[in-house]
Amino acid sequence: AICLPPATPILARRAGEEAVVTIKELVERFSRGEDWEVYSLSLERGVFEWKPVTAAVRAKTGMWVRIRTESGRRLKMTPDHRVPVLRGGRVEVIHARDIRIGDMIPVAGRVPRSGAVYHFRYQGIYLPLSADMGRLLGAALLGNARGRRYLIPGEYRGVVDSLPFKIPYEEKDGVLKIRSRRFKGLVDAMLEAVKASPFKLPHYFVRGLGEVLTGKRVALGDAGLAYAMHYALKTEGYDSVVDEESGAIAVLGRSEEPLFFERVVSVETEQVLGEDAYDIEVEGNHTFLAASSIVTGNCTFHAHDPESVLARITSPPINAAPESLRLITSIVHIARTKTAARGREEAVRRVIRIFEIK
Repeated sequence: AICLPPATPILARRAGEEAVVTIKELVERFSRGEDWEVYSLSLERGVFEWKPVTAAVRAKTGMWVRIRTESGRRLKMTPDHRVPVLRGGRVEVIHARDIRIGDMIPVAGRVPRSGAVYHFRYQGIYLPLSADMGRLLGAALLGNARGRRYLIPGEYRGVVDSLPFKIPYEEKDGVLKIRSRRFKGLVDAMLEAVKASPFKLPHYFVRGLGEVLTGKRVALGDAGLAYAMHYALKTEGYDSVVDEESGAIAVLGRSEEPLFFERVVSVETEQVLGEDAYDIEVEGNHTFLAASSIVTGNCTFHAHDPESVLARITSPPINAAPESLRLITSIVHIARTKTAARGREEAVRRVIRIFEIK
């Protein structure tokens, strides 16, 4: 069973460095031998932790299932993709094809910060990523009109005047009207810092940005930037939803809850002609974050011997009835190894042995 479309963003980590990467990029880089971890929810303990990716798969699918939650989160997956849902006071892991309107799906409330980047560079000058600069960036995004024209509340005049270079503006009725290529470059440089290091931004900069944008929707025009801002805001508990098609982000508010559940309000299926789909196997928890911090599950599972296979099939999240084991006739043991194909090393899978069940 295969999971997600190639552009689905995943919260991942390599060599201690967090990043928001597409599942296609993650699968391709893992297949080249890179070690990756993903941010994973333990369904048994209710805590998030980093877990290694142990396998990656690419295949084709003829159908997608699309779900949408009450806040506007969206996720597209194959019908066999497994998703945790809250039903009857307990979390069950079901196939995407079995999701119903009214089901509650888990969402991460916060994600961890790592390290810190305290400055950004613009025109050869290092400027601080301060709380005031975070508020100024939020105000600029809300007040951006027709390219290089910005309408900024007058309360930010002191921040603009304190910059090490002059930004010309007109002030009228408590609003700064800024027509400046230099100011646009300043805004773009801050956005680049957000996109490059979403998990290393100072907490006061993120809070300043979140305070201004809470309850607002900003059209960034870049889905990658929108998801980076989404996860940057998540480091301070600000929840948001990304519209992948338009590259817009809507900031909903701030919460200290590490995990919450959202109601599914729409479930649709779409027939397609052999589109690419990707899957990863996650050690232990078998869950990871996708899109706007939705907790989702991987479709496959690994086991080291026939006894482990049978135990995994009859345990969560699969929960197959013990009598269904009579249907298994053989177990194929496959190992991941490397081979020198086409003049370079490539990761491949090879059949090691086949167990017949009698």
